[in-house]
Amino acid sequence: MKAGFYKIKLLLIVALIGLMPFSYAKDKDDVSLEQASETIRKETKGQVLSATTKTYKGVKSHRIQVLTESGRVKVYQVPANKNKKASINCRLFL
Repeated sequence: MKAGFYKIKLLLIVALIGLMPFSYAKDKDDVSLEQASETIRKETKGQVLSATTKTYKGVKSHRIQVLTESGRVKVYQVPANKNKKASINCRLFL
């Protein structure tokens, strides 16, 4: 009885390990919030004030507020999926 239980348990573990790459396949094409924030910070040479991820109509994007060297606040909208053809949008607040 115990031998059968351990065989079933082992089969389940092997099956779950085999399915793991499929669960991560979607994430490898995504840009993380940290990656987007760091990229914007380096490009603008500013200070990141806030960074959030939003989903609108099924499209995930990162909203990053940056304090520029000139003292202005810029808000960048970065697509979270590398495969989406979308540009980085920016709004300026005086």
